Amino acid sequence: MQLIRLLSSLKIFQRIVLCIILLFVSFSVTTTVSLISKRKMQEEYHSIGKCFLVSTEHGIKFTSNLSMQMKLYQDSAVAGDPAMVEEAGNRVKAALDALQMLSTIEYNSQKVEDDLETLKKSILHYTDEAVIVYTELSKGDNKDEILEKSFELAQRKSEILEGASQLLVLISQNLNHHFLQIEADAERRSKIELVVIILTMVVVLGMIIVVIKKSITGPILGIVANVRDIAEGEGDLTKKISISSRDEIGELSRWFNTFIDKLHRIISDIFNNTGSLNKASEGLSGLSKTMTTESQGVSANADSVAAASESVSLNIASVSKAIEAV
Repeated sequence: MQLIRLLSSLKIFQRIVLCIILLFVSFSVTTTVSLISKRKMQEEYHSIGKCFLVSTEHGIKFTSNLSMQMKLYQDSAVAGDPAMVEEAGNRVKAALDALQMLSTIEYNSQKVEDDLETLKKSILHYTDEAVIVYTELSKGDNKDEILEKSFELAQRKSEILEGASQLLVLISQNLNHHFLQIEADAERRSKIELVVIILTMVVVLGMIIVVIKKSITGPILGIVANVRDIAEGEGDLTKKISISSRDEIGELSRWFNTFIDKLHRIISDIFNNTGSLNKASEGLSGLSKTMTTESQGVSANADSVAAASESVSLNIASVSKAIEAV
């Protein structure tokens, strides 16, 4: 109601400007929301792309350092060089650092985190035993117990490498799953945004049409109907245009009603004057008849006077003759 009152107090130009502003604001809001959504989507794509790079880079570092560590252990036993065991320790440190970087990937699942922790513990346990065993082997200690433990370490090495390979595959699959999920979310968001934009535009355009119809087209059609009624000769001059606004249409309606009132008074005065004229003409007609009758009486009297004058004239003539005779 307040909105309708506000609109009714505005001029037509102001209403049109308000409708244009409303349309522009709705378009700007929907466009801004769409841009924010796309920006967020781009950030997600960038984030998952960064995670792919991290997994690839540090996965290679992890596997290469882990493989090099195990190779150095074997080479130390063959070459009899304890320094290789120490070098292998540096390699395992680099491998664990790479493994730590893999654990920082944002999209890791709980299973990936658990497998990373398990693999880390396995590598540390393997390293602790390998340092002892391969140090002894590099020093030439070929006891059966040491050799047996070296065979066990070799088997565990294969298990660790296989587990590391499976873990890297799982990380890659997990990232790919999140990537596909982001794509699906992006497609769904695009559809929702399109529907929201269309609905917003339809609602705003509907409001604009209603405002134009209620405040401009409707009053104009009312004025046209009244003018047509008057022009066709069957108009009722007592009818008025309802005024519900204070804009140009309302002003036009007020002046039109004023014009109709004046026209109605003029016609009423003419009708009243026509009755008076009819009465006056009837009086003049009676007076004319009276004057006609009186004029006829005057004419008859004039004839009598003429006859009497002739008689007097004859008498005078007779007297004149008599006087002459005397």
